Amino acid sequence: MSPDLRDRLFRIRGIRMPGVCRALSGAVLITVGAAQDNTLHLDEVMRRVMVNSPELTGLEAYVREQSAVADQARRWSNPVLTLEKENFAGSRAYRGSALAEYTATLDQTIEVGGKRGLRVDLARLGQRQAELKLAVKRTALAAEVRRRFVMLQLAQGQWRNATERLETTHAAAEVVSAKRGAGVSGGPEGARTQVSVSLAEVELARAASQLDRAREQLARLWDGTGTEVAGVVETLLLVAPPPGDEAAWLRRLQDGPRWQLTENWRATQGRHVALAGARVWPDLTLKIGRRWFEQGDDHAWVAGVALPLPVFDRNRASLRVAREGLTRVEAEAAEERRMLREHLTVGLAEVKAAHVTAERLQRETLPLARRSYALVEEGYRLGRYELLFLLEAQQTLYAVEAGVLDALGELHLALIDLDDVLGVPEPTPPTPHPGLP
Repeated sequence: MSPDLRDRLFRIRGIRMPGVCRALSGAVLITVGAAQDNTLHLDEVMRRVMVNSPELTGLEAYVREQSAVADQARRWSNPVLTLEKENFAGSRAYRGSALAEYTATLDQTIEVGGKRGLRVDLARLGQRQAELKLAVKRTALAAEVRRRFVMLQLAQGQWRNATERLETTHAAAEVVSAKRGAGVSGGPEGARTQVSVSLAEVELARAASQLDRAREQLARLWDGTGTEVAGVVETLLLVAPPPGDEAAWLRRLQDGPRWQLTENWRATQGRHVALAGARVWPDLTLKIGRRWFEQGDDHAWVAGVALPLPVFDRNRASLRVAREGLTRVEAEAAEERRMLREHLTVGLAEVKAAHVTAERLQRETLPLARRSYALVEEGYRLGRYELLFLLEAQQTLYAVEAGVLDALGELHLALIDLDDVLGVPEPTPPTPHPGLP
């Protein structure tokens, strides 16, 4: 190739070290063009979703409902006022009301066996369960927001990578076309660059489609549309791996809402067993009142106690139902906790494996690909290599950049899944890997 054509090649935008490669020197900054009014940050997306979630609204109402139930459970039963008139409208001496008697009594039921305290405990546990369900839903929703946010970040990075690849291949095609114009046959170089252009166009179309889909999926979380999201402005960093003390992670898991919900199941069913046992004892009804006699205008006090006799029903079957229910709930809680421990172990392993992959690609493979491209680029400038060799080196660099981007995405998705299991309701700022700018 003549020197003037070679100089022209390097003047054309695109035949250079790609911008994505430079951005990956410490972190991947993923944007689409300049920041626009509807380019979103994660905290803004989180706010939109949390405010507009019907399920969260329903669960918040459920918490208030259970709070009212707990308040109602503390109330004593109301006394019963009874008014009676006796010995009137009968025969002979009782024909009128001369010998009538008037009685006014108050009846108050007294729960025995600790029933009221157990009922209050059940109501409080119901309120606690509602609060834990709300916390679990917040955690799951926050995790889903972060997943879709990361997927949009990845789609934007892939779109930009594909855009620069197309620019590069178009520039190469212009060089080959200029060679033909200078009377030099393009030969296989021309065919190869046309294939590269076609492949780059297909890749860009696919990346654009994925980007549109990622925008739609993010906007659906608040019942919006993809047109509301021009893009997201965030960074995917190579973050430090979590510490290896699994005992500490297990303690965090046990403090989280998912684990606490299983403990609440067991406590609730245990109170049902205790309440069923307490109902074996009948409640007392105390009665006190006043009686007035028409004849003589006398009056007297009336008092009494009513006690149901547990002859036909001693609540034994209900007690057996509650005990079997406790066995069932304990088994379900144990299985749920086993699954949570398994998710924790798998999640930690996935985070560590994703970190190893991302770190190696970013620290070793990417610098090697850059140096290789730089050597080929220099050789091409000096006329030692053909254009096809430069294009191959360039495609290799793009592939490595895409691999780094995917690895960072997998790392952050694994961290999100781990936070979801642990019950972290809100995203925490990523901690960059030590030594990275």
